[in-house]
Amino acid sequence: MGAITFNADEHSYHVGGVRLPAVSDVLKAILPDPYSMVDERTMAIARDRGNAVDRAIRHLLTGKGECVEDELLGYVQSYETWV
Repeated sequence: MGAITFNADEHSYHVGGVRLPAVSDVLKAILPDPYSMVDERTMAIARDRGNAVDRAIRHLLTGKGECVEDELLGYVQSYETWV
């Protein structure tokens, strides 16, 4: 398996030039409108948290940062367990 690369402009991950499906892509395939019952404020908070977790993991992978905010630590530790 090739290296995982991240395209910041598209906010997408690739392996060997093949785009990996995002979590939202997988959910949309299973549930046509998975977020229809979630209000905009909650979606914004979740989106911001997801982006922060993504940045923290990216920094971990690239060696550009080791300090993880307390509220993100569980997400990063879960990622480390997963890989």
